[in-house]
Amino acid sequence: MPGWFDGGAADAELALRAAYVSVLTATGRSAVGGGVFLHDRYLLTCAHVVNAALDRAMFSVRDPGAVRLAVAFTSGVPRPVLLPARLTAWIPPRRRDGNPALQDDAAWYGDLAVLELAADPPESVHPQRWREMARDQRVRAWYGAGHAVSAADTTVRVCEPELAYLDASPTGPGIIAGYSGSPLWSHADQAVVGLAVGRLFSDGTAAPGYDDRTFAFSWQTIRAELARALGTERSTRLLPPPRTAPARRPIAGLPQLSDLVRVLLPTEDEREHAALQLARQFGLATGPRGTAPDPEQLAALLLQRPRTLAALAEHLVKQRPADAHRLLDLGGALAAPGLLAPDRHRWLLEMLDAALADGGPALPSTEELVRAALPGVLVPAHLLGGGRPPEGFTSRHAALVCHLEGYPAGPLHSRPRARRVPLLLRFVEYLAAALAAGPTVAGPAAGPAAAGPTAAGPGAPGQDPGAPAAHAERLRLWCESTSAYLGVDDAALRERRVAAEEWAAARTGPAAAAASRVAVRLTRYQHGGRGSAGRFRSALWTDVGDGELRPAAAADQRPHTPEEIARQIREAVAGWDDDGTPPDGQDTQPVVEFFLDDDELNLPVEEWDSSYPDELDGEEGLMPLGVATAVVVRPAAALSALRARERGRALHRRWQRRGWVKPLHLDERYHETRHIVSAVQYHRNVAWIVLRGADPARRPGFAAKCLALGVPVVLWDRAARDSVPAEHFDALDLDGPADELPERVRRYRANAYGYAEQYPLRPALAWDDPTRPAPPLLHLADPDEEFDEAWQSSTDKDGVE
Repeated sequence: MPGWFDGGAADAELALRAAYVSVLTATGRSAVGGGVFLHDRYLLTCAHVVNAALDRAMFSVRDPGAVRLAVAFTSGVPRPVLLPARLTAWIPPRRRDGNPALQDDAAWYGDLAVLELAADPPESVHPQRWREMARDQRVRAWYGAGHAVSAADTTVRVCEPELAYLDASPTGPGIIAGYSGSPLWSHADQAVVGLAVGRLFSDGTAAPGYDDRTFAFSWQTIRAELARALGTERSTRLLPPPRTAPARRPIAGLPQLSDLVRVLLPTEDEREHAALQLARQFGLATGPRGTAPDPEQLAALLLQRPRTLAALAEHLVKQRPADAHRLLDLGGALAAPGLLAPDRHRWLLEMLDAALADGGPALPSTEELVRAALPGVLVPAHLLGGGRPPEGFTSRHAALVCHLEGYPAGPLHSRPRARRVPLLLRFVEYLAAALAAGPTVAGPAAGPAAAGPTAAGPGAPGQDPGAPAAHAERLRLWCESTSAYLGVDDAALRERRVAAEEWAAARTGPAAAAASRVAVRLTRYQHGGRGSAGRFRSALWTDVGDGELRPAAAADQRPHTPEEIARQIREAVAGWDDDGTPPDGQDTQPVVEFFLDDDELNLPVEEWDSSYPDELDGEEGLMPLGVATAVVVRPAAALSALRARERGRALHRRWQRRGWVKPLHLDERYHETRHIVSAVQYHRNVAWIVLRGADPARRPGFAAKCLALGVPVVLWDRAARDSVPAEHFDALDLDGPADELPERVRRYRANAYGYAEQYPLRPALAWDDPTRPAPPLLHLADPDEEFDEAWQSSTDKDGVE
């Protein structure tokens, strides 16, 4: 589609002006009207222009015969080229009934003449593309002399099969005597759509209601008149069917964005104002004064020219933020290039240049920043390492910014009017947090400064030690400004900032030990083929983070109720400092890992009550273990040597990618085990599986299958009777850091404990970290007779068979 912004449109108009011909008086000193080159040596003008050149009455119908006229080409040549031309076709002006037209008629017909040059036209003259005239087209005409300054822009207001009228108040000079015969150029179509015929001046008698209208012939009318007078074959040679523009590759998303532009900028004035701003900002050619691009042309620019959509949104956001955010949302969905407008993008790159040059030892590596800020996002390796910047970029961080702009900020499921924090802002927040936190205890890190300007160099003499903090503040101000422009939820940005600060504080503090844990093995109590559904044998170990498992209590093979086991775990956690005090400032709360057989994954161990009777104090509520402590489950089933090797390789591979690959949601479509296996094997690098199927009884079995295939993280809901909507998991922030998921699940359980109606999930989390060894298997001996009899007596009293 020819474009209002297309620089080639100006060239096409110049080509038309080169094909514009001036019809001169007999003396050749002045022009009486215009015409247009058709092909070979043929020209088209109005019959009344020929009459004027011959000094005859305007509407004289008598055929002048093969008279010679003087014509001139004045554009596209160093000096005007005058040539003689012979009249070869005469179609006099007439009324509809065939009688001669009169001076004050509001319309007439015919009025065409074909001239043949005596010599070839200048080399710059070429046949023009013709298109049908249509209502509301913006068209341009020139005075008979063809000078650029005489251009008059007007609009087609009436376009009927035989009649066309233009606005009488054009932009620029008025269309007066002398414009007759001028080709009417449509900038939007880059084509000639007709000829200017005359200005109607009514005295109120002959043509009331048509006062000061401009009369024109459309391409349709001209073609019909030539065919009637000359025959179809000859008329087709003179004026062939409309030449179509060169085929262009369809632009993905153009219809959707065009519709939105039509809604947001419905009038020509609004589109012209926006288009002129974009043209000034991006140095684009524009259409004629007083014209505007149609919605399709404007949408095509937004989808093809980087940052134009962002610039238009920046223009709208001050007065119409909701409309700006609608535009940004659709632009993101259609992958319009560039999240940031040019000024905002330039602002960020300048700050990054300065911050990365002055950051010094405060900076982590780009890979570390990306892993922390953007878990689950695959970033190409060439954007993370050292070496030369990618082609087309001045620095590696500029290329990274461009890559992260490709991930838009979509709306939150729970709050559709609020938007998520885009990946780019998350990365900048983590960089700012690293700069503000200062150097790590361990010393300098090879950070992204290596990819940027290093004239000062980290640690260079005279470096301002306060510079990193100042850079951090400026980056945060940029994030706040940009989040407001993008419509990002303020609370969401604050949450990301807090998470970044916590990460930076942990990184720059004393060397953190590996996460501490309490490992629990459970087996159902069984004796003589009769088991108790509510009693288990258990063993507890603690690991202070050094990977060494220490028994938490003396071996006790007696069966216990879930409540008794939960209290034992609570006591182990409460006595944590007795086993080994973590470093100062570290979280002393360990993760509790339950090692369960596959058929026991349905055990709601996180809901086991850990309270003592004297703590209830008359309250109805209990104290579920998973409210105060992060509780996860891990598989305990023994595998054959072959399956253990296969699972081990898959487990380690997937675990390493837990912070990079997004969770895979398996909904109600995955309702058989083979569906689960197929999805897991297809997505070989997925580390997270979220089971959302409709059958809650099958979810634990599906989780066991995922774990057996080497998926380290599986999340499901124990409660929902139907398929689980994706938005129910929003509160768990599945886009957040992967290693913080157990704690986020714990916080969710704490909220659900008090406000179950607002937090409908009962989340179960399998978290199988291959770097944390499993405790030894329980080797259980038969209980002695005395204990067996005592236990049997107690179960009989409880009515258990």
